[in-house]
Amino acid sequence: MGKGTSFERLQRDSPSYRAYLELEKLPDRAPAFENDEDGLPRIAIGEHFCRVLGDDRLLCGARLSNTNALRTHLEVVHQTDIKKPGMGSKNTTAMFKDAEAFYARLMEDHDAPEVVVEEAKAPARKTLGKRKSIVIDLTDEITEPDANEHIPLQPTTEPPTKKSLSTAHPKQKLEFELKKIALRKKMHADELRELDVQEELAELEED
Repeated sequence: MGKGTSFERLQRDSPSYRAYLELEKLPDRAPAFENDEDGLPRIAIGEHFCRVLGDDRLLCGARLSNTNALRTHLEVVHQTDIKKPGMGSKNTTAMFKDAEAFYARLMEDHDAPEVVVEEAKAPARKTLGKRKSIVIDLTDEITEPDANEHIPLQPTTEPPTKKSLSTAHPKQKLEFELKKIALRKKMHADELRELDVQEELAELEED
């Protein structure tokens, strides 16, 4: 490291501090001021953001032009006593290293949320396009009836013909005759013939 005050060395040799100077607001994870052995806020070399913790548990976050303006802000706005920097102490290597470590931690926490977002997005990109579409073919389960196929609705029993009745038993012939007479009764005919047939049936049953 070259010579110069701790503040000059921070500007020259600390990437974290140079990134800190570009901030428009405090990092989301910035800590509140720590108190020294006298109970006064410990201000880092080159610091220009106010880290006073308010009653609402939020940091003040005011951005000042330089460290001296920050000290004035603490005294006037927050009514806080501060320790004046001692002559020569700001040039010690130990103070430089402490300040360099502070800004490195502060900016590391500032960058952390972006890393988390990228890691959270990665699994989502891997899972896209992996869904499998399931197609169920139901055509094998449905058979359409053949239009040319004949489906019998009733038993194929042919009605008796005159030829079959001629060879049947006389009793069957008479029963068939009765059926025909019953149909013709609607026209008020063959009442006497019905009686004759019934008599013949009775004689056959006696035999």
